[in-house]
Amino acid sequence: MTRRLVDPGAFIPAATSGSAAQTAAIVTLADFQQSPRAGRGPLNWKPHSSPPINLPGVAVEGLTGRTFEGKITRFSYALDDASKTMLAEIELPNPKAELRPGMYARVTIGIQRKEDALLVPLEAVVVERAGTSVFTASDNKARKVPVKTGFNDGSNVEILSGVDANQPIILVGKRTLTDGQAVSVIERR
Repeated sequence: MTRRLVDPGAFIPAATSGSAAQTAAIVTLADFQQSPRAGRGPLNWKPHSSPPINLPGVAVEGLTGRTFEGKITRFSYALDDASKTMLAEIELPNPKAELRPGMYARVTIGIQRKEDALLVPLEAVVVERAGTSVFTASDNKARKVPVKTGFNDGSNVEILSGVDANQPIILVGKRTLTDGQAVSVIERR
Protein backbone atom coordinates (compact mmCIF):
# COMPACT_ATOMS: atom_id res chain seq x y z
CA MET A 1 0.00 0.00 0.00
CA THR A 2 1.26 3.46 -0.81
CA ARG A 3 -0.45 6.60 0.44
CA ARG A 4 0.32 10.30 0.14
CA LEU A 5 -1.25 12.39 2.86
CA VAL A 6 -0.16 15.84 1.62
CA ASP A 7 -0.14 17.50 -1.80
CA PRO A 8 3.08 18.72 -3.48
CA GLY A 9 3.80 22.27 -2.37
CA ALA A 10 1.61 22.04 0.74
CA PHE A 11 2.88 23.67 3.94
CA ILE A 12 3.99 21.04 6.49
CA PRO A 13 4.32 22.40 10.03
CA ALA A 14 7.23 21.38 12.22
CA ALA A 15 6.64 18.30 14.30
CA THR A 16 6.27 19.66 17.79
CA SER A 17 5.40 17.67 20.84
CA GLY A 18 1.74 16.64 20.71
CA SER A 19 1.02 18.03 17.24
CA ALA A 20 -0.76 16.01 14.57
CA ALA A 21 2.14 16.63 12.18
CA GLN A 22 4.44 14.69 14.51
CA THR A 23 2.54 11.44 13.83
CA ALA A 24 1.31 12.18 10.28
CA ALA A 25 2.96 10.16 7.53
CA ILE A 26 3.75 11.75 4.19
CA VAL A 27 4.21 8.41 2.39
CA THR A 28 3.38 4.84 3.41
CA LEU A 29 5.13 2.00 1.58
CA ALA A 30 4.21 -1.69 1.37
CA ASP A 31 5.94 -4.81 0.10
CA PHE A 32 3.61 -6.77 -2.21
CA GLN A 33 5.91 -9.83 -2.34
CA GLN A 34 4.62 -11.13 1.01
CA SER A 35 1.09 -9.91 1.42
CA PRO A 36 -0.15 -9.80 5.04
CA ARG A 37 -3.94 -9.66 5.39
CA ALA A 38 -6.22 -9.35 8.36
CA GLY A 39 -9.66 -10.91 8.50
CA ARG A 40 -12.28 -12.12 10.90
CA GLY A 41 -13.37 -15.73 11.43
CA PRO A 42 -16.81 -16.85 12.66
CA LEU A 43 -17.65 -17.90 16.22
CA ASN A 44 -17.83 -21.62 15.34
CA TRP A 45 -14.15 -21.55 14.27
CA LYS A 46 -12.05 -22.19 17.33
CA PRO A 47 -8.33 -22.65 16.76
CA HIS A 48 -7.28 -26.18 17.70
CA SER A 49 -3.60 -25.51 17.10
CA SER A 50 -1.11 -22.68 17.35
CA PRO A 51 0.06 -20.55 14.43
CA PRO A 52 1.31 -20.99 11.80
CA ILE A 53 -1.73 -22.81 10.38
CA ASN A 54 -1.60 -23.68 6.68
CA LEU A 55 -4.38 -22.42 4.43
CA PRO A 56 -4.87 -24.76 1.47
CA GLY A 57 -7.05 -22.48 -0.61
CA VAL A 58 -7.50 -18.73 -0.65
CA ALA A 59 -9.77 -17.59 -3.50
CA VAL A 60 -9.69 -13.90 -4.40
CA GLU A 61 -12.76 -12.32 -6.01
CA GLY A 62 -10.84 -10.36 -8.62
CA LEU A 63 -8.76 -13.38 -9.72
CA THR A 64 -11.38 -15.94 -10.80
CA GLY A 65 -10.22 -19.56 -11.00
CA ARG A 66 -7.04 -18.94 -9.00
CA THR A 67 -6.28 -20.04 -5.47
CA PHE A 68 -3.35 -19.09 -3.28
CA GLU A 69 -1.73 -20.91 -0.37
CA GLY A 70 -0.90 -19.05 2.79
CA LYS A 71 -0.59 -19.29 6.56
CA ILE A 72 -2.44 -17.92 9.55
CA THR A 73 0.39 -16.29 11.47
CA ARG A 74 -1.56 -14.81 14.39
CA PHE A 75 -5.05 -14.68 15.84
CA SER A 76 -6.47 -12.78 18.75
CA TYR A 77 -8.24 -15.54 20.76
CA ALA A 78 -10.75 -12.81 21.69
CA LEU A 79 -14.17 -12.43 20.09
CA ASP A 80 -15.52 -9.10 18.95
CA ASP A 81 -18.68 -8.43 21.00
CA ALA A 82 -20.68 -7.04 18.09
CA SER A 83 -19.84 -9.49 15.29
CA LYS A 84 -18.87 -12.59 17.32
CA THR A 85 -15.82 -13.02 15.10
CA MET A 86 -12.13 -13.45 15.86
CA LEU A 87 -9.40 -11.37 14.21
CA ALA A 88 -6.80 -13.47 12.36
CA GLU A 89 -3.76 -12.36 10.36
CA ILE A 90 -2.65 -14.39 7.35
CA GLU A 91 0.34 -14.16 5.04
CA LEU A 92 0.08 -14.95 1.35
CA PRO A 93 3.17 -15.21 -0.86
CA ASN A 94 2.60 -12.74 -3.70
CA PRO A 95 5.67 -12.96 -6.01
CA LYS A 96 3.83 -11.57 -9.07
CA ALA A 97 2.17 -8.76 -7.07
CA GLU A 98 -1.30 -9.98 -8.11
CA LEU A 99 -2.87 -9.39 -4.69
CA ARG A 100 -3.68 -5.76 -3.95
CA PRO A 101 -5.05 -3.88 -0.95
CA GLY A 102 -8.85 -3.86 -0.89
CA MET A 103 -9.34 -7.23 -2.62
CA TYR A 104 -11.80 -9.60 -0.93
CA ALA A 105 -10.84 -13.24 -0.35
CA ARG A 106 -12.59 -16.43 0.68
CA VAL A 107 -10.37 -18.54 2.94
CA THR A 108 -10.62 -22.32 3.40
CA ILE A 109 -9.31 -23.45 6.78
CA GLY A 110 -8.54 -27.15 7.28
CA ILE A 111 -8.95 -27.37 11.03
CA GLN A 112 -8.86 -31.05 11.85
CA ARG A 113 -9.55 -34.28 9.98
CA LYS A 114 -10.41 -37.64 11.55
CA GLU A 115 -10.88 -40.64 9.30
CA ASP A 116 -12.42 -43.09 11.81
CA ALA A 117 -14.44 -40.82 14.10
CA LEU A 118 -17.44 -42.40 15.79
CA LEU A 119 -20.41 -40.09 15.18
CA VAL A 120 -23.88 -40.48 16.65
CA PRO A 121 -26.95 -38.32 15.96
CA LEU A 122 -27.45 -35.45 18.39
CA GLU A 123 -30.81 -37.01 19.43
CA ALA A 124 -28.91 -39.97 20.91
CA VAL A 125 -26.87 -37.88 23.35
CA VAL A 126 -28.20 -37.09 26.84
CA VAL A 127 -26.54 -34.13 28.55
CA GLU A 128 -27.19 -33.80 32.29
CA ARG A 129 -25.54 -32.11 35.21
CA ALA A 130 -23.86 -35.41 36.11
CA GLY A 131 -22.33 -35.73 32.64
CA THR A 132 -22.94 -36.82 29.09
CA SER A 133 -24.26 -40.26 28.22
CA VAL A 134 -25.97 -42.36 25.56
CA PHE A 135 -28.39 -45.26 25.88
CA THR A 136 -27.40 -48.59 24.35
CA ALA A 137 -29.67 -51.58 23.82
CA SER A 138 -28.66 -54.84 25.47
CA ASP A 139 -31.02 -57.84 25.98
CA ASN A 140 -34.03 -55.61 25.07
CA LYS A 141 -33.22 -53.21 27.89
CA ALA A 142 -31.89 -49.65 27.77
CA ARG A 143 -28.47 -49.20 29.37
CA LYS A 144 -27.23 -45.71 30.21
CA VAL A 145 -23.54 -45.43 29.35
CA PRO A 146 -21.40 -42.38 30.25
CA VAL A 147 -19.43 -41.10 27.26
CA LYS A 148 -16.81 -38.51 26.50
CA THR A 149 -17.77 -36.34 23.52
CA GLY A 150 -15.72 -34.36 21.03
CA PHE A 151 -16.77 -32.46 17.93
CA ASN A 152 -20.43 -31.39 17.70
CA ASP A 153 -21.71 -29.91 14.43
CA GLY A 154 -25.31 -29.47 15.60
CA SER A 155 -26.58 -32.69 14.02
CA ASN A 156 -23.88 -35.27 14.92
CA VAL A 157 -21.68 -35.67 17.98
CA GLU A 158 -18.29 -37.38 18.06
CA ILE A 159 -17.93 -40.05 20.76
CA LEU A 160 -14.35 -40.22 22.03
CA SER A 161 -14.85 -42.97 24.61
CA GLY A 162 -17.54 -45.00 26.39
CA VAL A 163 -19.05 -46.97 23.49
CA ASP A 164 -17.72 -48.57 20.34
CA ALA A 165 -19.02 -48.61 16.78
CA ASN A 166 -20.62 -52.08 17.14
CA GLN A 167 -22.96 -51.16 20.00
CA PRO A 168 -26.55 -50.21 19.05
CA ILE A 169 -27.38 -46.69 20.21
CA ILE A 170 -30.94 -45.60 21.10
CA LEU A 171 -32.17 -42.31 19.68
CA VAL A 172 -33.73 -40.80 22.77
CA GLY A 173 -34.93 -37.55 21.22
CA LYS A 174 -37.49 -35.86 23.49
CA ARG A 175 -38.69 -39.06 25.16
CA THR A 176 -37.83 -39.95 28.73
CA LEU A 177 -35.79 -43.12 29.07
CA THR A 178 -34.38 -44.73 32.22
CA ASP A 179 -31.58 -47.18 32.80
CA GLY A 180 -32.92 -50.75 32.63
CA GLN A 181 -36.20 -49.82 30.90
CA ALA A 182 -37.53 -52.44 28.47
CA VAL A 183 -37.17 -51.47 24.81
CA SER A 184 -37.98 -52.92 21.41
CA VAL A 185 -35.05 -52.55 19.04
CA ILE A 186 -35.91 -51.27 15.55
CA GLU A 187 -33.05 -50.50 13.21
CA ARG A 188 -33.01 -46.96 11.81
CA ARG A 189 -32.79 -46.65 8.06
